[in-house]
Amino acid sequence: MQRDWSTRIYDRGGNLIQILALEDGIRREFTAYEAIPPDAVRIFLAAEDKDFFSHRGIDIAAIARAAYQNISSGKRVSGASTITMQLARLIVPAKERTFFAKLREARNALRIERRLSKQAILELYLNSIPFGFQTEGLTSAARNFFALPLSELTTEQLCCLAVIPRRPTGYNPLEHPEACAEKATALYRSVFIQGNETQNGRQGTQLEGRLLQTART
Repeated sequence: MQRDWSTRIYDRGGNLIQILALEDGIRREFTAYEAIPPDAVRIFLAAEDKDFFSHRGIDIAAIARAAYQNISSGKRVSGASTITMQLARLIVPAKERTFFAKLREARNALRIERRLSKQAILELYLNSIPFGFQTEGLTSAARNFFALPLSELTTEQLCCLAVIPRRPTGYNPLEHPEACAEKATALYRSVFIQGNETQNGRQGTQLEGRLLQTART
């Protein structure tokens, strides 16, 4: 499961001056799990796979829930890919999104879970997740969308990043700050805000305005 990472170039004073793209033009920097902010891990787990630490690569309950929602609505409204399944798809991309490709993805996810620890899986995933715009991984996304090191991002900025992979062309804050802020607000509330409905509504309104300002910066 070896991946290629972008090379960082520093000056004599230890200042980062350039990040070299990979052969395909993508920038994908590596950051060790220990250096990834805990809030980033918490937010991305909430966005992508809240039961990550309790399943073994596939989430049967999520599959059943997604199947019910999709059948009830008559269209695809929910997926059931765990973080491990997404990582399997990144490592071995499928040419087409078919039922058999999904089965292969699930099988590879089970293999990954047998070989790697949960921490190692999260490390690979958070360093590989695609954000569009020739950008992969949290560290490169932090630089591309907010011109900041990953360690300096606020929780609001992390929530904005966490919604981009679902729809990179529609939720990126550079071109669609309103859509990004709306999705990021819902995510932020699910992770950080607790209380009664009235309180949540008031906080949510204030939060969406703050996130919209964050997305536009």
